[in-house]
Amino acid sequence: LRNRSVWTALCASSVLVFVATAVDAATACYTQNCLATCTPNAPAAVSTVISGFPGGTDTPIVFVDPADNLPHRFVATQEGVIFVWSGVTQTLLATPFLDLSPSGLNKVAFGGERGLLAMAVEPDYLTSGRFYVYYTRLSDGDIVVERYQRSGNPEIADSASGAVILRIDHPASNHNGGQLAFGPDGYLYISIGDGGPQCDNGAGAAGDGQSPGTLLGKILRIDVRGVDPTPAPTECSLDAAIYTV
Repeated sequence: LRNRSVWTALCASSVLVFVATAVDAATACYTQNCLATCTPNAPAAVSTVISGFPGGTDTPIVFVDPADNLPHRFVATQEGVIFVWSGVTQTLLATPFLDLSPSGLNKVAFGGERGLLAMAVEPDYLTSGRFYVYYTRLSDGDIVVERYQRSGNPEIADSASGAVILRIDHPASNHNGGQLAFGPDGYLYISIGDGGPQCDNGAGAAGDGQSPGTLLGKILRIDVRGVDPTPAPTECSLDAAIYTV
C-alpha cells in the first residue's frame, strides 16, 4: 500500500492499528533501482491493540480518525454500535458514540453480510460535526446512507439528528457491499453491493451490477453539501428510484 500512514486490521473482537511512515510497502523498493544495496523498509509494528468490546463478540468494521484534534477515535461495529476509543486511557468508553442496534435506535439488521457496514466523517468534521453511516435497514433490508450530527459532547452523537440521504432497494440478504469515503473533490463515494443472491445473475427484483437501470453493484459519487433530505415532489428526490446511472 502506497502513501498510507495508518494501516488497520480488523479482527472478530479486536482492532489492531499499524502505524508506519508514509512510504511504500515494506516488502518492495518501489522507487529505487533494485540493486544489491536495495533494502526493504522494516515492517510496521503494532502500536495499539483494542480489545474487550462490551458485547464480547462485537465485529469491528472501521476505525475512524475524525480529525477533530481530540485524542479519540471511533470504532464502528457490524452490530450497529459505534464506540469511542480514548487515546488517553487506551480503552473504549462505556457510552457509545451512536447506537443503531436493537439496544439503541433499532435501525440496523445484523447477521451474515448485513449490518452497519461503513462510516465516514465529513472533511470539515472539526467544524461541521457531520458524519455518515451505511447500513442494512432492519425493517426491510434496504441499503441506507444516513447523516448524523455530533452533539455538544464530542464523545456522543446527537441520536435525533439522523437524516436519510440515500435509500436503495436491496432484494437479497447478501451482497450488501458497504464502503464510504470522501474524495479530494469533496464528494461522498459510496460502494454498493450488487443486490445478490449470487453470481451477479440478475435474479434480484432490482436487477444486478451489470444493469444501468439500478444503483446496485455501483460506485456512486454524490454531493452531500447542502442536501435537503425532504425535497418537494417536483425536485430530484434522494430516493434511489429517481436516480439514473
